Amino acid sequence: MTTSDTEAAGAGGHGGHEGHEGHTLTIDELAARAGVTVRTVRFYGTKGLLPPPVIGPRRVGRYGGEHLARLALIEELQHQGMTLAAIERYLELAAVRSERPRPGAAPRGGGLLGAGDGGTGGPRGAGPAGGPSR
Repeated sequence: MTTSDTEAAGAGGHGGHEGHEGHTLTIDELAARAGVTVRTVRFYGTKGLLPPPVIGPRRVGRYGGEHLARLALIEELQHQGMTLAAIERYLELAAVRSERPRPGAAPRGGGLLGAGDGGTGGPRGAGPAGGPSR
């Protein structure tokens, strides 16, 4: 089953279909790699915690590295004591923050020390880190 599915995906998947990273996973393969059940993957999908799969030929959902990373993040946040409701809010906030530009963040260096203004932002950015050690 796996060999024929892989061959079919290899033959048809590279044509004009969206092959995000060159290889995709079925829901069974994703669940096995992430160490969760298929039921958990589907549940996270219905809660909006996991992005929807790309629907490929024969209406089979295909998952990729983004999905694996998200499952790992959810697992880690749960181990840190967060509830699924809190994780859902966290992921919503992260999505909103990544979609809209941060007003005023770029002129101040965007949080990167030494980036941007050269000499103008360097001493101010380095002050708090260097201050207590002196």
